[in-house]
Amino acid sequence: MIEDDVPTVEISVNAFNYLKELAEPFTDTPATVLDRIIAEHGRTRGKAVAPGAPAMVPANRYTASEVPEMRFTKIEEVEVEGLIADITKWNDLVEHVVMTCLQKGFDSEEVRRKLDANTMKGAEKNAGFRFIEPAGFSFQGLDAQRACEAALRLARAFGIALKIKFRWRDTAKAHRPGAAALIAAY
Repeated sequence: MIEDDVPTVEISVNAFNYLKELAEPFTDTPATVLDRIIAEHGRTRGKAVAPGAPAMVPANRYTASEVPEMRFTKIEEVEVEGLIADITKWNDLVEHVVMTCLQKGFDSEEVRRKLDANTMKGAEKNAGFRFIEPAGFSFQGLDAQRACEAALRLARAFGIALKIKFRWRDTAKAHRPGAAALIAAY
């Protein structure tokens, strides 16, 4: 819908290309993408956002079998079994998924084997190990790539619905500097 009183704005090619990255094909217009960006910006700054304003949905979507380069990423939101989890660090995500496996009744030894990480039975806290007491084992801290892959591998193996919204840091060394993405296992 075009209205006479709607302002026209010229943007750079770079800005337009960024909007295309965030757009849902066959659905979005530049205006709807900008509306989502503005709504998300308002949410992150704690400002009131118009009721029903759409949440930011990353256009970059991946599955558990196509994990992108994860260096220089930060977790923005995690959903496990339909519930939002307060997780911002990759190794916390691994621990949370391990705990979810145990809560669903899976054997801790089977979970430990599927984790495919450096693990030790019992409590070990040296050399970067993290002890998961209910599981009875410790795992050595993982980089973002391996932690993401491990969490997704466990989710797939044990039928756990997992969605991870993340963003690459705005650095030239990142795979997609500044871009947001969603990766999921069901």
